[in-house]
Amino acid sequence: MDNNQNNFNENNGNGINGDNLFADVNKNTIGFSVASLVLGIISIVCCCLPYYLPLAISVLAIVFAILHRNYSGSFNGMAIAGLVCGIVGFTIGVTDLLVSIFFSTQLEEWAKQYSDLYSYMA
Repeated sequence: MDNNQNNFNENNGNGINGDNLFADVNKNTIGFSVASLVLGIISIVCCCLPYYLPLAISVLAIVFAILHRNYSGSFNGMAIAGLVCGIVGFTIGVTDLLVSIFFSTQLEEWAKQYSDLYSYMA
């Protein structure tokens, strides 16, 4: 029991055998991963706003995740989550844009068919 207590005191609870749990996190690049995660979440939440806004926000999330990897040498959990959320937000934004373009082109055709039907019935 004393041996376990000594081990805990020696490594200050940071990890097993004195390993620091946060040794792989570069303090200078943690902001990139946080920004990537926040922007990725915002891009998913804002998917029903005008088309350019979620696309721009998701591209920024992806860029910040890549900047974090370039400066720190690897991805951490927040950068990966921001990258995934940014890709999902970008996919939703592009899908929303394509669907709206499809329906806007079809709307004119549907309006013409409706007016032809209306004039036929009148």
